[in-house]
Amino acid sequence: MTDEPEPDRVRAAREQLAAIHDMLRRDLAAARRDPRAHCLAFCAALSGHHGNEDAVFPRIERAFPQAAPLIARLRDDHRRIASQIAAEPDTDTLERMAAELEEHFAVEEAELVPLISRL
Repeated sequence: MTDEPEPDRVRAAREQLAAIHDMLRRDLAAARRDPRAHCLAFCAALSGHHGNEDAVFPRIERAFPQAAPLIARLRDDHRRIASQIAAEPDTDTLERMAAELEEHFAVEEAELVPLISRL
């Protein structure tokens, strides 16, 4: 790691994605406390977020062919999470999703943001 300042585009992309992930984390926490009251809103927001990312993935793959394994992993995560949502998540499912999403968000923030910022 260098002491050079982070380029503006990278910082902006990282901050925007982190803000979205923070909102999803808050919504997930609410859904975990009271699934009946909050799960529908959380699941819709997460599905929309993943849909937006899925729409950008082909562009990333064209620009950065070396990112294919990363994009494949993120798509697999999105499909697995979508199937959990489709099964009407219960408290146990939401707990598993929380752990999966933390790892998923960390990968996106560390590895996807630098690619998005270079598009």
